[in-house]
Amino acid sequence: MILYYAVKVVISGIEYTRHVNFAAGRQDVQLVKHSYQVENLGKRSLPLQVRFTVPGKIGTNTLWNVTVSERKPGNRSSCQLSAKSLAKVQTEAPRDPQDYLMLDCGITKCLELQCEVTALEEHGTVIFDIQGEFMSAALAELDAMQLMLFSKAKLRYDEEKYVDVSEESAHYYEATLLTEVDIVQQVNQLPLIIGGSVGGLVLLLIVIFVFFKFGFFKRSNNSGERESLKVNPSEGGETPSTGEEMTQE
Repeated sequence: MILYYAVKVVISGIEYTRHVNFAAGRQDVQLVKHSYQVENLGKRSLPLQVRFTVPGKIGTNTLWNVTVSERKPGNRSSCQLSAKSLAKVQTEAPRDPQDYLMLDCGITKCLELQCEVTALEEHGTVIFDIQGEFMSAALAELDAMQLMLFSKAKLRYDEEKYVDVSEESAHYYEATLLTEVDIVQQVNQLPLIIGGSVGGLVLLLIVIFVFFKFGFFKRSNNSGERESLKVNPSEGGETPSTGEEMTQE
């Protein structure tokens, strides 16, 4: 008779870098982080294993240089990078060009990181952080402007000794996190600046031409001449006689 211990353990993604972008044609590096939480919801501690699958390289170029760390040292977990990378798998059916291109194990050489938890206490929690530099240089081989970076976590334990008694938690043995990656085309601002300056100058010349066409400047000149005549009488003109001069005659 085989004796099983009832357990209830779940894993979920809790924190992650949602979006990064890179300028097209430039080699840049950004930190990307995915965090997973493992919870023991049962009443018995147990040893378990967490395996993380992440994209590692595209061709010979490193894509995501990751490490795994643990936030709860009291659970006595240890993480190590697997000795070998995973083989490429068959890619999925071609996607619509408008969709994000998934950087899965069909495109990249994936790595498997393995963490051993010696004993996860009852109602205990441990959080694993997968983080590292995401390098845009590796994306040069892909003809895509929108990509999706993934990581996957999977729980494993001794099924000959432990059994999950909760049907609702059965699908919580795996979790996936995604980060959107956008390649942004750089815009040359110089033509825009020159075009704006030339356009403003042309507009100014058009306004001046319209004013001139409708006699705006001519009316202004005529008005100035009339004011001059009122202030300075023309030379050679007779000065009007006063009443006293006429009486003396």
